[in-house]
Amino acid sequence: MIGGSPPSLNAHDLMHPARAGRMRPTFGRACIVGLCLIFLTYVILDLHRINKNHFGDFRHFYYAARAILDDADLYTSGTHGYLYPPFVAFLYTPVARLPYAWAARVMLVVNAAMGLGAALLIAGEFAERFDVADPGQITYFAALAGVLLDLDKVRGELQMFQTNALMLLMLALSVRWLDRRPWLA
Repeated sequence: MIGGSPPSLNAHDLMHPARAGRMRPTFGRACIVGLCLIFLTYVILDLHRINKNHFGDFRHFYYAARAILDDADLYTSGTHGYLYPPFVAFLYTPVARLPYAWAARVMLVVNAAMGLGAALLIAGEFAERFDVADPGQITYFAALAGVLLDLDKVRGELQMFQTNALMLLMLALSVRWLDRRPWLA
């Protein structure tokens, strides 16, 4: 629109094929920036927690991975033993070679990236499977809306160093590959 304000958007516009073309690319960019700011904020806050020796559940995964590297029993590792699947401990072995605090910092960034990636993958699959007219725009909006609706869970996941982001990413990849590469799903 020349010389006036851009048309306002509402939920109906996002899903209606005839009006979806009016959405500006800046809307999608704003959603991406919002997503990145959310995850970046939590990473910064949790880096401060690491500096104050708050590691959440990370110690369980780290010491179990160290036990694998040291050829010891992973289920008796750490202070109270290890209760999780061995595959998770195996996935932590690359960072278990690092000093404890540095390994926690690396895993915090990895968990944030997995959470962000899972949100985008799930939103993209939603847009594609429901044949949304402008999937690029709605994907970013849906990812941002999903993260905002689960903001307390995102915070808890990153703050407590849990493995839900990994599991969610695996689920999202399985759904994505279900029709494209079934042997990977």
